[in-house]
Amino acid sequence: MMEAIRAVYPGNRLQRCIVHQIRTSAHFVSWEDIKQVTADLRLYTSMALEKTKKNLLQFAEK
Repeated sequence: MMEAIRAVYPGNRLQRCIVHQIRTSAHFVSWEDIKQVTADLRLYTSMALEKTKKNLLQFAEK
């Protein structure tokens, strides 16, 4: 993922911490939807990779 970001935005500082990524992503969400979106972005809570992938796909569909 970091390589893809560097390819598009070579001068960008990358955020490795998932909490900071969620906080930054929240700036682009309307106030009415912020709680739902941040809850859905907590993909990292699952210990199983397959469940995390499934959660990510469900988030992308929303």
